[in-house]
Amino acid sequence: MHRTRIFLIIIFLLFPVSFVYTDVGAEESGVRSPKRMVGAYMGQIGIDDDLEEPEIGGIEYRMLPFSKWDLIPTIGFFYKEGGASYTYIDLRYDYWLSDEWILVPSYGAGYYDKDEEIDLGGDLEFKASLEFSRRFSNDYRLGLVIFHLSHGKLNGNDNPGTEAVALLLSIPLGD
Repeated sequence: MHRTRIFLIIIFLLFPVSFVYTDVGAEESGVRSPKRMVGAYMGQIGIDDDLEEPEIGGIEYRMLPFSKWDLIPTIGFFYKEGGASYTYIDLRYDYWLSDEWILVPSYGAGYYDKDEEIDLGGDLEFKASLEFSRRFSNDYRLGLVIFHLSHGKLNGNDNPGTEAVALLLSIPLGD
């Protein structure tokens, strides 16, 4: 098994432990106050393909929300073993399910540099994602994110696209 698969299996086995931990005094601590965050993730791309090197690792920076809709601008980058990479910007929204659980949809675009295994048909690729995270009392977040990359037929009729799943750890940057 690949190292990433072993890592993800361990995390998936440990993730339910976070249900046991509860945050007390959530309203007093300002859990829902906006924070800049940096996130790092590891996972697998091409989840429905048979790739020799599906592992990805990435980093992203989440800015403070803006507008009356509290949209969160984000910039990020991931690298796939084998050489592919993706640099992106997106907008996301923190949908609080409770004081600990957050659902985060996002949509953006970026530059994709292909490798021999995954050719998405162009350089401009759109990214749609859905994150499900657990917020801890220190405002760290641990979550699972799934995303889809494709060019939406902007580069012709062939739109191969790909999906990925990753484990994400986000850390707040100050207040």
